Amino acid sequence: MKCYLLLLCFSVSLVSLSPISAADRVYEVRVVNRARSGLTNIMWATHGPRARMYRRGKKASRGVAELAKDGILSILRRELVAQQKKAKGVDSIGVGFGPGPKRQSTFRVRSSPGHRLFSWSTMAVCSNDTFAGQDSFRLPRYVGQTKTKLILAYDAGAEVNTESRDDVPCLGAHGVGPEEDKPIRLSDAVRGDGDIPKSRGWGKYIARITITRVR
Repeated sequence: MKCYLLLLCFSVSLVSLSPISAADRVYEVRVVNRARSGLTNIMWATHGPRARMYRRGKKASRGVAELAKDGILSILRRELVAQQKKAKGVDSIGVGFGPGPKRQSTFRVRSSPGHRLFSWSTMAVCSNDTFAGQDSFRLPRYVGQTKTKLILAYDAGAEVNTESRDDVPCLGAHGVGPEEDKPIRLSDAVRGDGDIPKSRGWGKYIARITITRVR
């Protein structure tokens, strides 16, 4: 982890990067943090079936890895914009506030016709490289329709889980933690055998998301 986490993870404008048109659909997203530690700001995208943010069992992109390790959003944003420019199906891209421990945040996203999938990622601050999110979640079809889902935490496979105060942002990390090169897998949460107390962890699910179509 790099010591400039808090300077970078909140530096991206918390708005959609694409203008809203009359044909667009608008959704309200509420993320409830079930963990006893914070989640960083949330990178999200609406898209079609050709685009992906990450896949469990596959190697994380550099953007997802840096988000999971340091809360950095800019690299993942560039990856999504590149998919958008290459007509890979990415529609709207933006950032939502990350909720603090046992808190929630609400933001709005939009999609144009034909882009009914929603992906998002956020870092668990009390971790080496754990992130929460969804890839290719189908958005509600009708105005007023709501979908709710409990969210698992994933290990990005990019940094060894030392749980050391030298590597973990919530303990004032400085420097860079030891790297690894493994596929994305389910997170072991907080083991409690390092410097992070087990009380800063979470249960089976790290978050809950509720999405309502409002337009």
